[in-house]
Amino acid sequence: ARKSLGTEDPGAFRWWGDIATRPYMRARERLGKVFEFLERYSEAVEEYRALLERNPGDTQGIRFALPSLCQLAGNQREALQEYATYEENYPDDGPDSHFLLNWGLALFQAGDLPSALRKWRRAGFENIYQIPYQLGFDPKEENIWHSSNLATVDFALDYGSYSPLWENDESAWLALAAFWSDADTRHDVAEWIDQGRKLDSTSDVKGRTKILDEQEAIENRGPTPDCVARVEQRIRATDPVTALWRRFVLIWRSVRLFLRSLDGELYDWRDLPEERML
Repeated sequence: ARKSLGTEDPGAFRWWGDIATRPYMRARERLGKVFEFLERYSEAVEEYRALLERNPGDTQGIRFALPSLCQLAGNQREALQEYATYEENYPDDGPDSHFLLNWGLALFQAGDLPSALRKWRRAGFENIYQIPYQLGFDPKEENIWHSSNLATVDFALDYGSYSPLWENDESAWLALAAFWSDADTRHDVAEWIDQGRKLDSTSDVKGRTKILDEQEAIENRGPTPDCVARVEQRIRATDPVTALWRRFVLIWRSVRLFLRSLDGELYDWRDLPEERML
């Protein structure tokens, strides 16, 4: 692909816009994915940055992988910069739950708890199964309307490649658990799911529009200052009750990580092929 073009100069073509450049662009994207698979994350980042330089409109969706790969490469500062660049360049985007969960983690590790909780809240409503899965539960699909495959249980389970980001950060895991178990969050999630059930059984266009508006209003509520304060208290306080809660959550986390590691896959045992159950 490189030889057929004769140059890789970013200014030489309308990259991707010129159909002749697309084999080259696809080849570099696949090379980046190979580096991802080999856990050579810094090299994957280089490939993806080169693609975005040539095609800022990002027809290939590279922008969604780049910040998380910086995190996997251990480059926290670069990850935060990539998230900031993304927010500036693509303000009308609708990022998926994986992206938002990782963005919240980066903000939490940078010491910005309120912003982290806002991203985690968005992640939780983009895919209602994402945070329960990350906390070690095996979520079952709700009888609700799913806007796309990105809102399903299967997509939540695909988060596995990003799990290493959380393995050595107990405080982030505790913060996520405290946020998802908070009374305000649980109330909003239950209300949102109830609206989703109504949406699944409603065919009237005006009725569906009203329900979607109500779901959006729920999504935009918080997190409230009280919720942020309670999460802060749960991960920082030293009183016996809170300390017991933290110990329980961390034991649960260790057990779930151990059970998942037995197979090397991040699925329920019932999903294993028959020959592997013999």
